[in-house]
Amino acid sequence: MSRNLTIQEKQQVNERIREVEALTNAELVTVIAQSSDDYRYIPALWAAVFALSFPGLLLLFGQDASYAYQWQVLIFLVSALILQWRPIKLLLVPRYIKHQRASRYAHELFFIEGLHLTKDNTGVMLFVSLDEQYAEIIADHGINQKVDQQTWQALIDTFVSTIRDGKTALAYLKTIDACGELLKEHYPAKNKNPNELPDHLIEV
Repeated sequence: MSRNLTIQEKQQVNERIREVEALTNAELVTVIAQSSDDYRYIPALWAAVFALSFPGLLLLFGQDASYAYQWQVLIFLVSALILQWRPIKLLLVPRYIKHQRASRYAHELFFIEGLHLTKDNTGVMLFVSLDEQYAEIIADHGINQKVDQQTWQALIDTFVSTIRDGKTALAYLKTIDACGELLKEHYPAKNKNPNELPDHLIEV
């Protein structure tokens, strides 16, 4: 399971970002989100399934279903309340939906944080969503013109696997270093190297 970072680990990530950005003209932004969606509809959906199934279960076992409606209302309310507990709610969400939500949120943040507005289109975002166990690297088109998708995918695979091992800080540090090597090769630092974006871990 991935976890949030300690204050010391956040400081390490921030320092590593500054070190990498001093060597490249690209902009590297790291983002960590506790969750990418509230999945508010999930408890109601499953509670409805439980409630609607109840009359059928009564008939299956030869029981009197005349009071099924009252029980259905009670089952729905109790189930919806219990399933609001986040650990249970997250277990009920299919992985592909969680990853879809996390990826969508990552791309929204790419624009919200202004990574598409850098002078040479050299923004790169490392994104982690803890509840979804999801990680992604998003690069602006200026970077993607020089770094092929296969190279990025190798970095992403290592990033994701380290996150899933619960080593969130290590995943950031290793991936920041790997991105730094790529960015330094294709976009070495110039004499004037303005800092266009935040060089600290963004928590959302």
